[in-house]
Amino acid sequence: MKNAIDIINRKYPSLSAIEKRIAAFILEAPEKVIYMTTAALSKQLGVSQGSVIKFANNLGFNGYSELKLNVAQNLPDQEKILAEEVTEKDSAHDVLTKLSREITQTFQMTLSAIQNSELEAAAHILCQKRRIEIYGVGSSSMVANDAYYRFMRQGLPAYGVTDPHIASVSASFLDEGCAVIAISHSGRTVETLNAVRIAKTAGASVICLTSFPDSPLARSSDVCLVSASKESARLKEALTARHSQLLILDALLMYISFKDVVHAIECAENVSEIIGEHRTYE
Repeated sequence: MKNAIDIINRKYPSLSAIEKRIAAFILEAPEKVIYMTTAALSKQLGVSQGSVIKFANNLGFNGYSELKLNVAQNLPDQEKILAEEVTEKDSAHDVLTKLSREITQTFQMTLSAIQNSELEAAAHILCQKRRIEIYGVGSSSMVANDAYYRFMRQGLPAYGVTDPHIASVSASFLDEGCAVIAISHSGRTVETLNAVRIAKTAGASVICLTSFPDSPLARSSDVCLVSASKESARLKEALTARHSQLLILDALLMYISFKDVVHAIECAENVSEIIGEHRTYE
């Protein structure tokens, strides 16, 4: 994986005066940069937001958000939240402690990777559509099913589709009044990409959740929400990606619910009444 800090050090001599100002700040305070928006960084350095975005693009990143995510992933060890690898010598509680630290670090990385404008755009799309289909296969199917259940409880017209064949067929019946939430950690899951391609051809809007903003899925989507993750040396599947994805979806749903508080309360009361019938109070 490319390292933003290494790229900046390598290109520094050839940068313009404004670019060197931005580069120097990132090199001197990377732990601050990952929590700063484009507006905050530009104000801090006395440069335009366009200069910050152009700087990120010139380094080979797809905007400032992707640059921040890369910086966060490559912070020197002493500047990271302690997140040691789990070993065979660890007790069960040690494993719990280390995993919780990894998840905490991943949440911070996710916060630095997503811009408010991206969340706003996703919320706007979802509030306008009469049908929302949520795609995810393999390990992403768990997140897709959870999102379907949570969105449905909130009264949104959501449908979870985790079978790749059904997803492709269902996508073909969508139109401009529909939206798709496509979930894939790698952004390269063939079945999900195929369903998204069909949905886009049919006219639907696409929002994706992926850990790779330069992936085929990200490029195929109208809005890309980056869910940061951290791979384990022993388990190459990024276990923390799921937690980041759930965090983003929960935040998105909560934001949408405040757009119509009365409706949200009515839905919550209705669900509480229905669920209450399935509980015993003995």
